[in-house]
Amino acid sequence: MYKSLKLLPNNSIVSQKDRKCYVSDSMSLTIWFDKKEEIFAIELVFDLLLDECAFIHRRSGPTRYGPVDQGDARVGRHDKQTIQESQPMPTSRLNEFEKVSLQLPEKEYQFVVGALRKFLAYD
Repeated sequence: MYKSLKLLPNNSIVSQKDRKCYVSDSMSLTIWFDKKEEIFAIELVFDLLLDECAFIHRRSGPTRYGPVDQGDARVGRHDKQTIQESQPMPTSRLNEFEKVSLQLPEKEYQFVVGALRKFLAYD
């Protein structure tokens, strides 16, 4: 049984107008908003705490999907997670998202599903 994505309380200096974070037991979704409160970027991470894969979409720039790499540790710097190269995304990822996203606001749900479908069509 899939657990629904839940809105995380915002405990950062970034306001809820700028970013929303949702999380379930195996998935996280971060949505960024511009000054007009329109969505301009999303990051959807699957398989949390296992072999994480991320879907990253932004208004300008390439949409990517692939395994999350922890990056190289550098002295004096925080670790930075990256996607080394974009890979084809299995259709099952769209199905996984749809199962846990029933409680998302409709506008946010439609944006994410649209981005996932567009990526799958060009994959």
